[in-house]
Amino acid sequence: MLDYGRRCNGFNLTWQTNGQPSYNGAINLLPLTKIYGGDWAGTVYHGTPDEDPRRRCFKPVDLFAPDTCVGLYHDERADPQLYYYEFGEEPYPLGLDVQGYYQLLPYSLGFFHWQHVLLELAALAPEAPYTPYDGTARRFAQAMPTLLPDFDLAAMVAAYQRVRLPR
Repeated sequence: MLDYGRRCNGFNLTWQTNGQPSYNGAINLLPLTKIYGGDWAGTVYHGTPDEDPRRRCFKPVDLFAPDTCVGLYHDERADPQLYYYEFGEEPYPLGLDVQGYYQLLPYSLGFFHWQHVLLELAALAPEAPYTPYDGTARRFAQAMPTLLPDFDLAAMVAAYQRVRLPR
């Protein structure tokens, strides 16, 4: 995280295409002071009896939507893995640390919920071929070549495999 703070320490980009179909995206990499100094009560955790107590240690890193983020647990487990978290649901592991996520952002342009591709990749064995099956992941895979003519999903998958955390 310190390397992240030295390299970036916050970045915000929001975009939307003109015409049909319409696409949008956002990257909202929070500065370290917001990640670690922010009060996430009522957003990340609510303190309800059935809530995992570890959720109080969850810190958003990319708060790309008002109700969804990519973040990490900052606790004694020292788990470097990032998680996709729709507030009110369970966080799901992405198989990446901050540096890996940072390296994959240029492939995505922050396409809205592009992290669904990462969720699918994290669930696959590293050598398995990848075809998006989730509707959001399919939309990303279909739209990106129109937004970036040089986009190559196979290259993104290969980049993911290079930065993927060991299981």
